[in-house]
Amino acid sequence: MIESNYLVSSIAAKWTDDLIYCSYDANYTKPLYMIASRLASMVAFPIFLAADATHYGWKALYERTWAILDGKENKAQHLERAQQSWDIFKESLFGLGCSPFGLISPDIVSYHFLSETSPKAGRIELNGKLYSAQGAVLFPKSVEEVQGIVKDALSKGQKISVIGAGLSQGRQALPLEGNKAIHTKHLTQINIDPVTKIAKVQAGATWQELQIEANKYDLAIRVMQGSNIFSIGGSISANCHGWAHLEGTLSNTLLSVTIVNEKGELQRLTPEQSCFKDVVGGYGGFGVIVEAEIILIENQELEESGHEILPANYVKYFQEQVATNDKILMHTYRLSLHPDHLFQKGVAVNFTKTGRGFGSNELLVESVRGKWIERIQLHLVRSFKGMRKFASTRLHQSALVTKVRYRNEIMRPTIRALFNHSRASTEWLQEYFVKGDDLERFLKFLSQILTENDVPVLNATVRFVTKDDQTALSYAKEDRFAIVLCFNQALAPAKIEQTRQWVRKVIDDLIAHDGTFYLPYQHFATVEQFKKCYPQWQEIAVKNSKTPFTNGLYQDYLRIS
Repeated sequence: MIESNYLVSSIAAKWTDDLIYCSYDANYTKPLYMIASRLASMVAFPIFLAADATHYGWKALYERTWAILDGKENKAQHLERAQQSWDIFKESLFGLGCSPFGLISPDIVSYHFLSETSPKAGRIELNGKLYSAQGAVLFPKSVEEVQGIVKDALSKGQKISVIGAGLSQGRQALPLEGNKAIHTKHLTQINIDPVTKIAKVQAGATWQELQIEANKYDLAIRVMQGSNIFSIGGSISANCHGWAHLEGTLSNTLLSVTIVNEKGELQRLTPEQSCFKDVVGGYGGFGVIVEAEIILIENQELEESGHEILPANYVKYFQEQVATNDKILMHTYRLSLHPDHLFQKGVAVNFTKTGRGFGSNELLVESVRGKWIERIQLHLVRSFKGMRKFASTRLHQSALVTKVRYRNEIMRPTIRALFNHSRASTEWLQEYFVKGDDLERFLKFLSQILTENDVPVLNATVRFVTKDDQTALSYAKEDRFAIVLCFNQALAPAKIEQTRQWVRKVIDDLIAHDGTFYLPYQHFATVEQFKKCYPQWQEIAVKNSKTPFTNGLYQDYLRIS
């Protein structure tokens, strides 16, 4: 979709979005808000779309005319502007033709024309749309500048937090009010030794950037999240895991991590050092990660195949058919999202070596807002339960189709269509870790909780995580199965409170059955729940209190009272 910051139709789209937001917490006036939102969507919005179409249609014609008259020197610039205007013209006409559907759902079309809003001056806002903080964001362009910032903060008694890609849903990247945040977006150098298969990567580089470089040498990443848009430093600070069940967590693929420590000095840490356990999976509490040495693997050709397995049979299937087969290099269990029988079925997906060696295909870079068709499909699934039923059946069938791809291609599923500019709703993540013999019971319990609260689940998978004893804030003290949820969340206060309460019920259940939850997401757990799931908290809090590094996560859960 076209970025709509400069479209007048985005004004009417915002009116519709604001009215929907206000309707969430309205009581007797809710029907009035819903009528008003439909009027904005079906009257004001089409008028503004027509204005956009007229303006950009004439602009496209103007630029094409000047491309002919202005000579070769400026022809390319005129043609580029003409194409941009033509794309906006076509999209505006498409929106205009679809605008009557606003009668069914007021934002079904206008949603796609929302513009991004700028945060208030000095306000730091990250992904998730729940938390923000007042503070200064600094953008160092070298490791030396990071050292200078830390030393300056030390001299002034200030606290420091660290921002990677800025996609955090929790508060781990937010500074305490009035303090500083270091954003690592300019620290993106990547050097790969194809002989040793080691990548030396600065913390602000994304997994996508590392994949593109590794791909040139027929190499691939061993462990990362389910998407490649996150920063290397941010992933290390959360010690993420992914589909590579044989590899475990990201910490297992790190040869070393270099930080700017509490004295402003460079310090290289290896897994044998105790400080390594604090930094990796330490959520920015023990230094600014500036570089990492990551062990890569061959970019092998893998066959993706799906097998229908009931949740009651899944753990046995995994233990007997997957864990013992060293040809299966990655694995995930995709749960059924059908609202009428949530999580009652599933497809075990195996990524198996074909035996034809390794190589590479060109990796396409996902556009900033994803493909327009994906955005439309996703919003329909968000908005209508019937569409979720249809999409669930389609995804189930798709997971059963055998495909052959390289590892790098597999480890880059599209995700950017999830991001939106709506004030009324967003997508949130939750992740829970349970023992194998408790998985079936927990899935039934979780399905009941989500159904009772009418949660629009957009994705749900189960992943195996091997025991992690390399990080202080380990979420897998023993082998665990991770249940990863992505769901649509209305952002009105009452809706957020409803989610807070069902999340706490889930965490209570986890505590009762020796499970835990992942920390990067919303801070809905109580302090007592956190301490029970992470009993090592006090030792970490004491160590952190002696450093200048802190953030919202430490403030909420890891303070020494």
